Amino acid sequence: MHSILVIDDDYAMRRGIALMLRGEGYTVFEAEDGAKAFQVMAERPIDLAIIDLFLGQENGMHVADSVLQNRPDAEVLILTAHGD
Repeated sequence: MHSILVIDDDYAMRRGIALMLRGEGYTVFEAEDGAKAFQVMAERPIDLAIIDLFLGQENGMHVADSVLQNRPDAEVLILTAHGD
């Protein structure tokens, strides 16, 4: 089964995405920021990282680049709830 890491500083959004994916049978890990995400990746394999574009003080694109450097075989999906 594929494992997914959801990285979002918004607890409700992160939890909602995680619950939906778990309901579909995926193994899901959660992180509220880049530091926690890298801690999870050091302990567990991931196939997909779903990353919020705006992670508080962090830039989701920078986190995505770091994820891909650490896990080149992983896929990355960037999400945002912000409009123009």
